[in-house]
Amino acid sequence: MIDRKQLIKFIIVGIIGVIVNASLLYILTEYINIYYIYASIISIEISIISNFVWNDLWTFKDNRDKPKWKRFVYFQTFSIIGICIYVILLYIYTDIFHIYYLISNLMTIPITVLWNFGMNKFITWKDNK
Repeated sequence: MIDRKQLIKFIIVGIIGVIVNASLLYILTEYINIYYIYASIISIEISIISNFVWNDLWTFKDNRDKPKWKRFVYFQTFSIIGICIYVILLYIYTDIFHIYYLISNLMTIPITVLWNFGMNKFITWKDNK
């Protein structure tokens, strides 16, 4: 069963992650001239680390049966799969459908959020109570 309070916290953390992701994507692409696909990988990884810290300390603070390193490995593994989903969709939306990369980024995030929440809620921070 999904705890409504946890979901709201997860969404808040996700919004912070979106801000971190989009800001870094824009800065890396527009000011540092990194190809948007590479920039997206860097920006999403930094947002993943930020999201892990906030979710571990706040969202799922009562569901920490696994050691922190193990939670991080699970979180990172699911996030890498999420990155693959994200990059493929970002490429399809931007290069195939010719949607501006920042809009493509925003379109891709909800899909990866569903993946990440499901995997992390029920595996990384599984409530064994």
